[in-house]
Amino acid sequence: MIGQLPLLLTCLILACLSLPQFVGDSNKEIGILCGIFCSFSFVSYLLNRFNHFRQLDRSFWSLDLLKRIRLNKIDLAVFLLFFSACLSTLTSYFFRESLSGLIKYAFYFFLYIGFCLLIRDRKIVFALLTASFIGLIWADLEGIKQVLFGAEQLATWEDPNIHASNQLSRIYSTFLNPNLCASYMLTLWPLSFIGFYFLGKSFLAKSVSQSESLKIRNSLIGLSLLILGLITVYLILQTGSRGAWIALFVQLGFIIAFILTFFKPSFALISSLALPLVGGAFYLISKPNFMNRILSIFSSYDHSSNSFRLHVWQACFRIIRDNPIFGIGPGSKVFYLIYGIYMDAGYSALGAYSVFIEIAAEMGFIGLLLLLFLIFSLASEGIKVLSSFKSQFQSYKLIFANPNLLIIAGVLISLAGLLVSSFFDIVILRPQVQIALWLLIAVLRFYSLEKEKKD
Repeated sequence: MIGQLPLLLTCLILACLSLPQFVGDSNKEIGILCGIFCSFSFVSYLLNRFNHFRQLDRSFWSLDLLKRIRLNKIDLAVFLLFFSACLSTLTSYFFRESLSGLIKYAFYFFLYIGFCLLIRDRKIVFALLTASFIGLIWADLEGIKQVLFGAEQLATWEDPNIHASNQLSRIYSTFLNPNLCASYMLTLWPLSFIGFYFLGKSFLAKSVSQSESLKIRNSLIGLSLLILGLITVYLILQTGSRGAWIALFVQLGFIIAFILTFFKPSFALISSLALPLVGGAFYLISKPNFMNRILSIFSSYDHSSNSFRLHVWQACFRIIRDNPIFGIGPGSKVFYLIYGIYMDAGYSALGAYSVFIEIAAEMGFIGLLLLLFLIFSLASEGIKVLSSFKSQFQSYKLIFANPNLLIIAGVLISLAGLLVSSFFDIVILRPQVQIALWLLIAVLRFYSLEKEKKD
């Protein structure tokens, strides 16, 4: 029974991530659940290993245990990044405050290990993704409600110099922050394309033994997932998060590249891709509030939000200049104490509003280089897995009949969107996004190890 507890608890966490009870400043409930999950994952893994060696009549602490632990480039990159956080803590001027930040990094590090220990086969991957979709549904339902009936503006998210009639009414679902809401949705919506697998199973199945009821069920699941993805994209636009809009544009570009890579380019295919994008672009242009929001991306200091970020970045560059090797130490507490010395008057902040600048300030250039190494590892392993899939499939029908290619493509597209959005904000460091992020990385690692095993 204890072997099933980590999976059940993980599904519960993923399905509840977007509920209002788990969204707030403290996020203690999520931390407690994730801590229990990690504990159960380690205990379950150790019991499985113990039973395995007992059946083989070998010592549990034999060298065979180390041989069976499979590590790859992604594991190395994650470990080195965490080690950099430890070094930054030891060299920080504010050791006590930095230690609390290190604990958060350790929490996510062990969460990643827990996911890696949990994901042992593809059925578990499906179960975890299904639970994630349930969490996305909660967020979408609240987002639709706010679109239809309006959302109370909890903060000044738009430039006060812009007339109220031209301002975009930004939704935030249950997250109380439009940027956090958009980042969470960016993480999960590309995986909704798994719906094509269920549609392919229904309409492209050659087996006559498949019952009509099963075909109808698969069709409903596939259509539901695709509709969920479309609704989520619409809600991302309604959040007014400009960083998320840029990330969404990049994700759509990756989707087009993926389709053209695995399908024969044809006029019908290109038209089916281009028409919705062109129609969506004209729709946004026709709305003054959307258009003003888009143009504000290029307005530099003329827009209050842009001006604020630019002043914060300039102060952070001065922090990095004075602490280039190991940084100031991890955590928002250390950043707040140090930033007060370097900030421009009237531009106080609790973060750098860019993950790359934040990591460079907290861990120095060593941490930044290791972060880039992690990104490179994820990209290289993902491309290898996709390349192996491409060599296996000779027909688009087989692509739709197999979910694994769609899963790994969705994971890579999600990670690409988060990477782009992290240039302009640090909401990716919030627990709701971090948990989903480390799940995606663990899924990518699982498929990468599967490929290595086959080779």
